[in-house]
Amino acid sequence: LNRESGLSAHRPSLESRVLSKEGVVPWRPTEHSQQSPSGYSGLSLSALSGTIVSAGHLGLMGIRARHKARCSTQQRTFVELWRRPLRACTSTVFCHQAEGPLPARPSWDQGSVLPLLAATTLAEEGHGQVVIFQLDSTDNFNGVPITEKIVRTGKTSAWSCDWASSGSHLAVGCSRKIVLLDIRVTSSPSSRPVASDVLCQQFLYRRQGEVLVSGTRDGFVLISDFRSDSFIVSKFAQESSVCGLVRLSDGFNVISSCMNGFLGRWDLRNTSSPLVRYHGHMNSHSTVVPSTDSQEQYLYAGGRDGRVRVWDLKFSEPVLTSGVISQSIPRTAATQDRDDWLECPVWISSEESILQSLSLPVSRDVVGN
Repeated sequence: LNRESGLSAHRPSLESRVLSKEGVVPWRPTEHSQQSPSGYSGLSLSALSGTIVSAGHLGLMGIRARHKARCSTQQRTFVELWRRPLRACTSTVFCHQAEGPLPARPSWDQGSVLPLLAATTLAEEGHGQVVIFQLDSTDNFNGVPITEKIVRTGKTSAWSCDWASSGSHLAVGCSRKIVLLDIRVTSSPSSRPVASDVLCQQFLYRRQGEVLVSGTRDGFVLISDFRSDSFIVSKFAQESSVCGLVRLSDGFNVISSCMNGFLGRWDLRNTSSPLVRYHGHMNSHSTVVPSTDSQEQYLYAGGRDGRVRVWDLKFSEPVLTSGVISQSIPRTAATQDRDDWLECPVWISSEESILQSLSLPVSRDVVGN
């Protein structure tokens, strides 16, 4: 196992270590920022390379991280790019590309390939909605929205969403239904009923076609195929409400996070028991969405004790545990920039409106060559 994975011959230490304070760089507003970021963090966090989108009860905030010197967290600077008021936001997710022409409306750049960002909201004003942002895509990508499209999901809240690999289809998890949007057309979205609220979703990319994995409030993981008449082709039970899912690149493994603190890795070809159950994670009621690094070697999750824990995906015990970062649950998002994988930067936000960059002191004798 170790030879195949590239790990060193010894198993990573099972003793948790506190991350050094030097590895944490607080985010501070630039001189061009005129408002406090309060209300723009703590609910959701997404990262695309060096661009981070944080969501809070007032709206979305885009931030760009810039490095003055590689592998030196003390030289990392943060620049606020934009804000978008959006009340009751529940999730955000990036799409690296959109294939084919975009919706036929003057405000959308026809036929271009641009990164997209989707955000979902609760039905506080009578209807849930999905807001799709088309982002600036220059040589120096800065993730600034250049236009947006709003799609209402009816009188039900929109809890979660995820992009299909094409970048043109978006699945939205709502209260007792799943909605599928095709952003290239203006027709009404299609929907399929489910038994409970869909709190999290992930598309699994396979050669024979994509399947959608959904986590529900009543404690099930649903496996759906939009090509099937029955839609939900299988499901398996969890210990409590499923609040977070992470897909792995093999197309069959998924990590689930539950509100009772369960965190485990599953092979969807045999769901009788988890492949790995990750110990130490703490949760009781919140929607905690874990994340992995681009090499799919480490798993990161914030707990209700205000700490961030890191696991080697193959082992149950955390290899790293941070000090107390927040009084609320830290939201984490790991960069997907493969050039930065050794430094393992993790972005963290909380309800106290702290946005931090956490670089883990991972040594080469642990991660291999």
